[in-house]
Order: sequence, then structure tokens, then C-alpha cells
Amino acid sequence: YASREKQETGWIDAARQALKKGLESEITAGRAEVVAAGNRIVVNIAEGVLYTPQSVTFGRDSKPALDNLAALLKELKDREIFVGNMTRPASAQGKGRKKVPARDGRTLASGRSLELVKYLVKNGVPAETLVAASYPEKIPERGFKIKDQKTVIVITVPASVSPEAAVPKPEAKTAPATQPTAAPVTKPTITPATRPTATASAAA
Repeated sequence: YASREKQETGWIDAARQALKKGLESEITAGRAEVVAAGNRIVVNIAEGVLYTPQSVTFGRDSKPALDNLAALLKELKDREIFVGNMTRPASAQGKGRKKVPARDGRTLASGRSLELVKYLVKNGVPAETLVAASYPEKIPERGFKIKDQKTVIVITVPASVSPEAAVPKPEAKTAPATQPTAAPVTKPTITPATRPTATASAAA
């Protein structure tokens, strides 16, 4: 148990400190936060740091932040990284052929997550560690400083199954129950009753 607990949570303090140091300027400005939650680390980044408002495209000045994020995540070995987004719906933009239809918040968030995953892979983060996710516009309060309109990165240990659990155990075969053999019923022998012979006395 101690070994398993160390594997699941022993990495958290060092990784959290590295992420806080790497995102120090954003954290100081109130545009990012790094929180340890159980066996996970949650990084929230305000959407304006990375994205153009109501769009899936990155902002003009976002490249330094994107490159810094890729460099930080690249150092997290053997971890699973969920890259998600939360945002508000986008109204229709433009006219004619260039018109961009309205999109709900979750569709927009999903597109942003996919674009960020592509960027991270292109900049050295292993593709097998990344999972693209999206969140609804609002989620229940969970105690974070940055509540919504944000990029959410959740870092955890990949789920795994122990070798013992992965191999099905052979079922123990139970010998068929032996039913007791019924003893033959012996019918009692009925002996016919012997009637006493009446002796008639001769009449005198």
C-alpha cells in the first residue's frame, strides 16, 4: 500500500512547485492557478491568456504562454494530462460566405481543446499522454479562484490494472453432489392369524 500511495501521490509536490514557478507571472496577475486535489493537479488558466474571444484560434500574443505551457507539460513523465476548456456561447459573426454561425459554449470549448492538444504535441508533449476534453458553460462550485471561461488542465497518474486483477482466476470446479441412495423399503411380512379351533362337545 505504501508503494502504491507513493506512486499515486509522491510526485505531486514537486510537480506542483514546478508548475507554480513556471506560471508565476500568470498566477501573480490572477490569470492562472495551480492546485493539488487528491491524487491530481489542476491548472486553471483564464481564457484570455491563450484564446481570441469567442473563437477557437489562439490570441496574437499567446505564443510565449503556449510555448511555456508546452515546456512545463513536457517534463511530466508517465502522467495523463486532460486538456479541457470552459467558455460562453459565441454569437454568429460576419456576413455572406464568411459568416461564422453561432456556437454553444461546449462546442467552442471542444474546438479549443483540440487545437491546444495539437499545439502541445507539435511542441514536444507526447501525444499518448494527452486527452482532449470540454466542459459545459457552468459547473458546480469547486473552490477554485478562476470559476469559468478558462482552460482546465488536469494531471494525474494513468489508470492501470494489476497483473493479478487482469488475469481471470480459474473457477473452482465443484464435484456434483452425490444424492444418497434410498434404501429399499422392506414390506413387513404379514402372517395370517391362526384362528383357534373350536371343539364341539357332544351332547350327552
